[in-house]
Amino acid sequence: MPRNAPDATTWVAVFGSGRVPSHHPVYRLAETCGRELARRGFGILTGGYFGVMEAASRGGRETGGPVRAVPCREFPRDRTHRYADVY
Repeated sequence: MPRNAPDATTWVAVFGSGRVPSHHPVYRLAETCGRELARRGFGILTGGYFGVMEAASRGGRETGGPVRAVPCREFPRDRTHRYADVY
């Protein structure tokens, strides 16, 4: 982890469909989960893609929690969502 990264004692990995649109109830649920995890001091780790992973990251980032993305090698890093720091 980079020296300037926020410290988190526990990370929660969130993975899910990248095809869930932002208006879908599952997206809103994942966003709420990310918000609540960050509020309770957890860091959020995802693959960095859209849908569920974007929603959880968005909720965590908007709450001020640390959010990281580790995308797979086959998926271009420049196509990840904007709510996580990509590693």
